[in-house]
Amino acid sequence: MGYKTQANDTYSLRIDHLDGLFEGQDIFIEDKLLNLIHDLKQSPYVFTSAAGTFNDRFVLRYTNNALGVSQPQLSDAVVAMATNGKLTIQASEPIKHIFVYDIAGKLIRTYNPAMVRNYFEHDFNYSDGVYMLKIRMQNGVIATQKLMNKK
Repeated sequence: MGYKTQANDTYSLRIDHLDGLFEGQDIFIEDKLLNLIHDLKQSPYVFTSAAGTFNDRFVLRYTNNALGVSQPQLSDAVVAMATNGKLTIQASEPIKHIFVYDIAGKLIRTYNPAMVRNYFEHDFNYSDGVYMLKIRMQNGVIATQKLMNKK
């Protein structure tokens, strides 16, 4: 399933209504970037995206099994962006700590989210430039991301 967006932002996929065969059918969305499968009948799927055209990020599924798909490296399963003074991170595992470094490697901020979950958003009022993020997941795995902040 493809989509096109003109802005770095948070979006959602949802089912408007069901009838006929689909009332009793499970319906899932697979996010191939984050290696997540979400039940669309339970709730909308909320995700962040950079601007652009993405033709192969999502797959509409009727089972929740990954059927022989190998697990990607966790560092490939994290999306981070700074837009309009907000830092937004979405990951395939719950986020425990976030460390923000400037381009010189100096630690400038540590975030310890009050709730451990796969999504994090917070004010990011730093100057334009490149930043490095070290994201520690609840399971102990560490992912790194480069981040460009431009207002």
